[in-house]
Amino acid sequence: MVMNNTIDNILKLKTEAGSIIFFLQKNLPESNIFDFDIKCEMNGKFVDLYPKASFCRLYSDDLRKLVQYFQNHCAGLENGSLFESPVYMPLEADFQIRCLDGDIEKEEGYFSLYIFFNCGKLTENGSNNYFGFESIIYLNDLKKFYYDINKLLSGSNSKNL
Repeated sequence: MVMNNTIDNILKLKTEAGSIIFFLQKNLPESNIFDFDIKCEMNGKFVDLYPKASFCRLYSDDLRKLVQYFQNHCAGLENGSLFESPVYMPLEADFQIRCLDGDIEKEEGYFSLYIFFNCGKLTENGSNNYFGFESIIYLNDLKKFYYDINKLLSGSNSKNL
């Protein structure tokens, strides 16, 4: 089954610099857990950055909260009530996203965002280190991401968005 230019069990967050692709490795519906490998597929001169896939565990609520986070940010930009949102981080802290300023009118437009990936600890007693990038995301691409998340949740017997 094909989902909006993606294949089942793949979520793709497309930005101007490239795409963040979540490859579903395991779904535990009884626990509402999704285990993913995340890979960056960068465009143009950025193609050699972030070649390694990393593990990410997301709960159904993480996915719902991520969609809500993006929707709240877009609504705030459109009505002028905010320009930056606080950092979104799922329960397992495998990545962070922060939405920044942009231009949205009548549910069309774009905004900037930071995406940081948890690369682990340098030493056993160290703290987590995050590496990432900033790029532009267009609302049309974000809506495809919403659709794919909803499709994944509905196919896993989880409560729909």
